[in-house]
Amino acid sequence: MKKLILLFAFLLTTSCSLTGRNIVQENDFELTGGSVGEKVWKNDLKLKRISWYQEMTMVFDVLLGEISNESPFYNWFSTSEKISLKQCSKSYLALYYSSSSDVISKKRFLKQVKLQGYEQFIMNDFQSALRLHPQYVSNSFQLYDVAILCAKSEIEGPLKLEFPNYRTISIKK
Repeated sequence: MKKLILLFAFLLTTSCSLTGRNIVQENDFELTGGSVGEKVWKNDLKLKRISWYQEMTMVFDVLLGEISNESPFYNWFSTSEKISLKQCSKSYLALYYSSSSDVISKKRFLKQVKLQGYEQFIMNDFQSALRLHPQYVSNSFQLYDVAILCAKSEIEGPLKLEFPNYRTISIKK
């Protein structure tokens, strides 16, 4: 009986200690394959996923990655979008989500990247192609905003994301 009480006390203490924390979790994410017209590919679009949790609730999530002109996913951009991308010395595809604008808002995220020299480009044709990808619905990306973060001039150092009471995240390209 004492062992059962001790086990229960340990589990209760451990679970309660997790609820008061702000956690940042980093993972890799891959969008697999795609097509445009007759072109079909099985390549992966590699993205870095960063999720901010307050206690047990994800309050902000962003997936960031580069799409070079050698990537088959580059074909999802329209001609005018490709022209816009050529203005960028450094760019990131960003899918971002906020569960509560009171905690970490999408506007706060965009303000942070703007202060570091990145502009938000909305790429409607790319976004339309992404919406039709099988992983779009299965990962609930309909809840996310999609944009290209474009730096028109050379930027030294990595993109940094900083939110109060969370550790700083550096995105290296």
